[in-house]
Amino acid sequence: FLSSCISVRSSFHQHANLDNEIIKVPLLRIQVPSNLRHFDSKMIKMDFFDWLTVYEHEKQVMNFVMGLTREREYIATQGPVRSSVFDFWHMKVQENTSKIVMLANLVEGNQEKVAKYWPDDARAYGDVIVTKLAEKQMENFGQTVRVFGLQYKEESGFRIVHHLHFTEWPDNATPDRSRLLAFIEEIRRFQADSIAPICAHC
Repeated sequence: FLSSCISVRSSFHQHANLDNEIIKVPLLRIQVPSNLRHFDSKMIKMDFFDWLTVYEHEKQVMNFVMGLTREREYIATQGPVRSSVFDFWHMKVQENTSKIVMLANLVEGNQEKVAKYWPDDARAYGDVIVTKLAEKQMENFGQTVRVFGLQYKEESGFRIVHHLHFTEWPDNATPDRSRLLAFIEEIRRFQADSIAPICAHC
Protein backbone atom coordinates (compact mmCIF):
# COMPACT_ATOMS: atom_id res chain seq x y z
CA PHE A 1 0.00 0.00 0.00
CA LEU A 2 2.87 2.37 0.79
CA SER A 3 4.23 2.25 -2.77
CA SER A 4 0.74 2.99 -4.10
CA CYS A 5 0.42 6.05 -1.84
CA ILE A 6 3.83 7.29 -2.94
CA SER A 7 2.79 6.84 -6.58
CA VAL A 8 -0.39 8.87 -6.21
CA ARG A 9 1.38 11.59 -4.19
CA SER A 10 4.27 11.86 -6.65
CA SER A 11 4.96 15.11 -8.49
CA PHE A 12 3.73 13.39 -11.67
CA HIS A 13 0.17 13.34 -10.26
CA GLN A 14 0.19 16.34 -7.94
CA HIS A 15 0.07 18.94 -10.70
CA ALA A 16 -3.20 17.40 -11.90
CA ASN A 17 -4.86 16.82 -8.54
CA LEU A 18 -7.23 19.36 -7.07
CA ASP A 19 -6.65 18.05 -3.54
CA ASN A 20 -3.47 16.08 -2.88
CA GLU A 21 -4.66 15.09 0.59
CA ILE A 22 -7.10 12.62 -1.01
CA ILE A 23 -5.13 9.40 -1.20
CA LYS A 24 -6.06 6.36 -3.27
CA VAL A 25 -4.74 3.09 -1.80
CA PRO A 26 -5.39 0.32 -4.35
CA LEU A 27 -5.72 -3.33 -3.43
CA LEU A 28 -5.00 -4.42 -6.99
CA ARG A 29 -3.39 -2.64 -9.93
CA ILE A 30 -3.95 -4.06 -13.41
CA GLN A 31 -2.51 -2.60 -16.59
CA VAL A 32 -5.36 -1.87 -18.98
CA PRO A 33 -4.71 -2.87 -22.63
CA SER A 34 -3.57 -0.04 -24.90
CA ASN A 35 -6.34 -0.69 -27.44
CA LEU A 36 -8.81 1.43 -25.48
CA ARG A 37 -10.35 3.97 -27.78
CA HIS A 38 -9.29 7.17 -26.05
CA PHE A 39 -6.94 6.15 -23.25
CA ASP A 40 -3.54 4.58 -23.65
CA SER A 41 -1.52 2.08 -21.63
CA LYS A 42 -0.81 4.69 -18.97
CA MET A 43 -4.29 4.07 -17.64
CA ILE A 44 -4.29 1.74 -14.62
CA LYS A 45 -7.22 -0.10 -13.06
CA MET A 46 -7.38 -0.38 -9.28
CA ASP A 47 -10.02 -2.42 -7.43
CA PHE A 48 -10.66 -1.19 -3.88
CA PHE A 49 -13.76 -2.99 -2.64
CA ASP A 50 -16.81 -4.62 -4.33
CA TRP A 51 -18.38 -1.17 -4.78
CA LEU A 52 -15.42 0.97 -5.81
CA THR A 53 -13.06 0.75 -8.77
CA VAL A 54 -10.53 3.42 -9.64
CA TYR A 55 -9.13 4.14 -13.07
CA GLU A 56 -6.06 6.34 -12.90
CA HIS A 57 -4.99 8.07 -16.07
CA GLU A 58 -1.86 10.20 -16.19
CA LYS A 59 -3.82 13.40 -15.44
CA GLN A 60 -7.28 12.34 -14.30
CA VAL A 61 -8.31 9.98 -11.52
CA MET A 62 -11.82 8.61 -11.77
CA ASN A 63 -13.60 6.31 -9.35
CA PHE A 64 -16.41 4.04 -10.49
CA VAL A 65 -18.90 3.77 -7.62
CA MET A 66 -21.60 1.11 -7.47
CA GLY A 67 -25.20 2.28 -7.23
CA LEU A 68 -28.33 0.47 -6.10
CA THR A 69 -29.02 -1.02 -9.52
CA ARG A 70 -25.75 -0.91 -11.50
CA GLU A 71 -22.11 -1.68 -10.86
CA ARG A 72 -20.89 1.53 -12.50
CA GLU A 73 -23.67 3.96 -11.74
CA TYR A 74 -21.43 6.87 -10.78
CA ILE A 75 -18.01 8.27 -11.61
CA ALA A 76 -16.53 10.29 -8.74
CA THR A 77 -13.60 12.54 -9.54
CA GLN A 78 -11.94 15.74 -8.46
CA GLY A 79 -12.80 18.92 -10.31
CA PRO A 80 -10.44 19.49 -13.24
CA VAL A 81 -7.44 21.75 -12.89
CA ARG A 82 -6.16 23.54 -15.98
CA SER A 83 -3.71 20.77 -16.85
CA SER A 84 -6.39 18.05 -16.78
CA VAL A 85 -9.28 19.65 -18.71
CA PHE A 86 -8.49 17.76 -21.94
CA ASP A 87 -8.41 14.46 -20.06
CA PHE A 88 -11.67 15.31 -18.30
CA TRP A 89 -13.56 15.65 -21.60
CA HIS A 90 -11.91 12.57 -23.11
CA MET A 91 -13.04 10.62 -20.07
CA LYS A 92 -16.61 11.76 -20.72
CA VAL A 93 -16.44 10.47 -24.30
CA GLN A 94 -14.74 7.22 -23.27
CA GLU A 95 -17.36 6.40 -20.63
CA ASN A 96 -20.29 7.80 -22.64
CA THR A 97 -21.25 10.07 -19.73
CA SER A 98 -24.38 12.12 -20.35
CA LYS A 99 -24.64 13.87 -16.95
CA ILE A 100 -22.04 15.91 -15.07
CA VAL A 101 -22.80 16.99 -11.50
CA MET A 102 -20.68 19.89 -10.23
CA LEU A 103 -20.71 20.54 -6.49
CA ALA A 104 -18.23 23.43 -6.30
CA ASN A 105 -17.88 26.93 -7.65
CA LEU A 106 -15.08 28.06 -9.92
CA VAL A 107 -13.79 30.49 -7.28
CA GLU A 108 -14.04 29.94 -3.54
CA GLY A 109 -12.25 31.96 -0.88
CA ASN A 110 -10.80 34.28 -3.56
CA GLN A 111 -8.96 31.34 -5.12
CA GLU A 112 -9.65 29.25 -8.20
CA LYS A 113 -11.28 26.07 -6.96
CA VAL A 114 -11.99 24.37 -10.28
CA ALA A 115 -10.80 25.29 -13.76
CA LYS A 116 -13.57 26.53 -16.07
CA TYR A 117 -13.56 23.42 -18.22
CA TRP A 118 -16.48 24.34 -20.50
CA PRO A 119 -16.62 26.93 -23.30
CA ASP A 120 -18.93 29.92 -23.63
CA ASP A 121 -19.70 28.83 -27.20
CA ALA A 122 -17.56 26.07 -28.75
CA ARG A 123 -14.02 24.82 -28.26
CA ALA A 124 -11.86 21.84 -29.14
CA TYR A 125 -10.25 19.98 -26.24
CA GLY A 126 -7.86 17.75 -28.10
CA ASP A 127 -10.00 15.46 -30.26
CA VAL A 128 -13.21 16.41 -28.45
CA ILE A 129 -15.25 19.41 -29.62
CA VAL A 130 -17.52 20.81 -26.90
CA THR A 131 -20.36 23.18 -27.86
CA LYS A 132 -22.52 24.93 -25.29
CA LEU A 133 -26.11 24.69 -26.49
CA ALA A 134 -28.00 26.21 -23.57
CA GLU A 135 -27.67 27.57 -20.04
CA LYS A 136 -30.35 28.26 -17.45
CA GLN A 137 -29.78 29.75 -14.00
CA MET A 138 -32.28 28.79 -11.33
CA GLU A 139 -31.28 31.13 -8.53
CA ASN A 140 -34.25 30.20 -6.34
CA PHE A 141 -32.86 26.65 -6.18
CA GLY A 142 -29.14 27.47 -6.23
CA GLN A 143 -28.65 25.63 -9.50
CA THR A 144 -27.39 26.26 -13.02
CA VAL A 145 -28.17 23.79 -15.80
CA ARG A 146 -26.04 23.76 -18.94
CA VAL A 147 -26.43 21.63 -22.05
CA PHE A 148 -23.40 20.69 -24.14
CA GLY A 149 -22.91 18.87 -27.40
CA LEU A 150 -19.84 16.60 -27.59
CA GLN A 151 -18.31 15.54 -30.88
CA TYR A 152 -15.31 13.24 -31.12
CA LYS A 153 -12.99 13.68 -34.10
CA GLU A 154 -14.77 12.96 -37.38
CA GLU A 155 -17.97 11.56 -35.85
CA SER A 156 -21.18 12.77 -37.44
CA GLY A 157 -23.60 14.37 -35.00
CA PHE A 158 -22.87 14.88 -31.34
CA ARG A 159 -23.77 13.56 -27.93
CA ILE A 160 -25.83 15.59 -25.49
CA VAL A 161 -24.38 16.15 -22.01
CA HIS A 162 -26.32 17.86 -19.22
CA HIS A 163 -24.21 19.82 -16.73
CA LEU A 164 -25.97 20.20 -13.37
CA HIS A 165 -24.18 22.77 -11.22
CA PHE A 166 -25.08 23.22 -7.55
CA THR A 167 -23.84 26.75 -6.81
CA GLU A 168 -24.64 27.03 -3.10
CA TRP A 169 -22.30 24.58 -1.43
CA PRO A 170 -20.11 26.85 0.74
CA ASP A 171 -16.42 26.11 1.04
CA ASN A 172 -15.61 24.12 4.21
CA ALA A 173 -19.26 24.15 5.27
CA THR A 174 -22.55 22.38 4.63
CA PRO A 175 -25.23 23.54 2.18
CA ASP A 176 -28.86 24.32 2.90
CA ARG A 177 -30.57 20.95 3.26
CA SER A 178 -33.76 21.79 1.36
CA ARG A 179 -31.85 23.17 -1.63
CA LEU A 180 -29.52 20.20 -1.72
CA LEU A 181 -32.46 17.77 -1.65
CA ALA A 182 -34.11 19.73 -4.48
CA PHE A 183 -30.87 19.43 -6.45
CA ILE A 184 -30.77 15.66 -5.89
CA GLU A 185 -34.33 15.40 -7.19
CA GLU A 186 -33.29 17.38 -10.27
CA ILE A 187 -30.44 14.92 -10.88
CA ARG A 188 -32.84 11.98 -10.63
CA ARG A 189 -35.21 13.63 -13.07
CA PHE A 190 -32.46 14.12 -15.64
CA GLN A 191 -31.10 10.61 -15.13
CA ALA A 192 -34.44 8.80 -15.36
CA ASP A 193 -34.04 7.96 -19.05
CA SER A 194 -30.31 7.15 -19.05
CA ILE A 195 -28.17 4.17 -18.08
CA ALA A 196 -24.86 6.00 -18.59
CA PRO A 197 -22.89 6.76 -15.42
CA ILE A 198 -23.28 10.14 -13.73
CA CYS A 199 -19.96 11.95 -13.29
CA ALA A 200 -19.84 13.94 -10.03
CA HIS A 201 -17.05 16.22 -8.87
CA CYS A 202 -16.38 18.83 -6.23
